[in-house]
Parts: sequence; structure tokens; C-alpha cells
Amino acid sequence: MKKAAFKYYDIIIYASRGSNSARALADALKCRRWRDDLPQRYLRRPAYFRGKPYPLVINWGSTITPEWGTIRDVHTKCVANGFWINPADAVARSINKLRCFNELAKEENLNTVKFTTDKERVAKWMKKGYEVFVRHTVTGQGGEGITIISGTDVIPDAPLYTRNFPKTHEFRVHVFNGQAIDFVEKKAKVDDLTNTPIVSSRHVRNHSNGWVFAHDSYSCNGDARTRLEEAGCRAINRLGLVSGCVDILAVLEPGDAPRALRNYAICEVNTGPGLENTETINAYAQAILKLYKEKGRHA
Repeated sequence: MKKAAFKYYDIIIYASRGSNSARALADALKCRRWRDDLPQRYLRRPAYFRGKPYPLVINWGSTITPEWGTIRDVHTKCVANGFWINPADAVARSINKLRCFNELAKEENLNTVKFTTDKERVAKWMKKGYEVFVRHTVTGQGGEGITIISGTDVIPDAPLYTRNFPKTHEFRVHVFNGQAIDFVEKKAKVDDLTNTPIVSSRHVRNHSNGWVFAHDSYSCNGDARTRLEEAGCRAINRLGLVSGCVDILAVLEPGDAPRALRNYAICEVNTGPGLENTETINAYAQAILKLYKEKGRHA
């Protein structure tokens, strides 16, 4: 991506120290990155904003509202003028799967996986032959804290249970400012020698289980992609977010690709997603720069 036409502190990525994706995004934009875990670094730096009312700040997955030094004042001004993207409370609501699903359930005709906190309902699902995902943490990502039960298995105590959705495929929709900016399909890694998939789980499709994001040769047709992108945009908007990605389980019609969409269910929303390739990084960088230009340079 070409060097952005703004000053170094006009756009800021606000995220935790360990966010490699936030670092990659800041590098692509050639902008400043702020950490949410080391407030003392920002107690004596008012000179950053000399002559600037406020920057455009992208909150990349942080649930911490800055209450210290320079950032506290900048946060107040940014929020008041619409320059703080993704408030901490909206991020917290999205990360907590129980709160997230409850909020998305309020949106008409927006599908999520079936969920409950009631063990009796779980037992009914299992009697009907469904597998159940026991979520021992409501804030886990990438399969963290999940065990799967079925049949006559003992139902453990947990804060959340979700019913297995019989997906055929899984997609991720990246959304920024009301538009889908990137669309990827989760596909199995293939052994170069045997040309066979290398996966350790077909239930939890993450990188460690042998799944990668693909930008080409989609299994779904154009109409299906449009419907999935619309669902992703509606989910992000419902949660009070501007930026985020939505993981969507899909059932595609039988036949050769590209295939039509029969059904779908949202299974996760991520406000600080891992950025695994240049195409996705540039999609976010370009969307951020576009928003910056639309709001007007304020330096």
C-alpha cells in the first residue's frame, strides 16, 4: 500500500500489546499504534496533538476505556465527534458470546447458532441427536474452552451451550463502516505430496486445526456471498460497532461449485481479528483511510 496522505498522529490504532494484527495494520497505514496495557507511557505526551483537536482512533479489540493522561482527553474529544471507532462497551458486548448472541437475536431475520444457558434444554437437544458445544468461557476465541458432548454424555456446568449447526462450509465477512470490505472462505490445508486435506477437526475450523482463509475459488455463488455479507454487516451494526469480522457457518446446496446458500448461522464476532494476509490488511487500511478522508482532515 502507498504511503498514506496524512500525518503520523492523525490516525491511531488502539489495541493490546500482543496484537500482531494491530501492529501490521499500523505498519500498512504508516500510523501510530497505542497500547491499552501501559498507561504510564501516555501521561506526559500532550505535544503529540499540538494544533490537532483529535485523531481518528480505531479501537482494535480493546475492552479498556482509556482513563489516563493524554489518551483520556483524546478519547473524550474523539467520542464526542465520532472519531473513536468501536467503543469499549460495544467491543466487550461482542466478545462475550452470550451477550453477543442475545443482542443479535433481537435483529429480525438474522440467524445465529442455537444457544442456551439451560442444561435441561441441552438434554433435549441431545435426545434429538444433536451434538452440543459446551463453552467453558464466553470470551474464548478460535475454539478456546470448547468441549463437545452428545448422546448420553454428562452435561457439565458451563456459562453457555450452543447446538451444533450442520454446516457444509464456513466463511468470514470483514466489515468496516457499514460495508463488507473482505470476504474469505475457510478451507482445509492440503498435503503437497498426497493432495489430501490436513485437518484435525472439522467442528472447530481454525489455523491450528488445519484451516486457512482463501480469497479465491469460493464454494458459494454470487447471490450466496451477497446474503452472507449482508448478514455480517447487519450483525456488526446491531452490536454498535463500525469495524469487525463475522464468522458464518453455511449450508450450501448440493452440486458443483459455485453453490447456492440454503441456510446460515453466525457463530462468532471478532473486533480485533488476526490479519493473515496482505489482501485483508490492505482492505482495512484502505477503508480506514477512506473514512478519514470522508470525515475531513482536522490537523
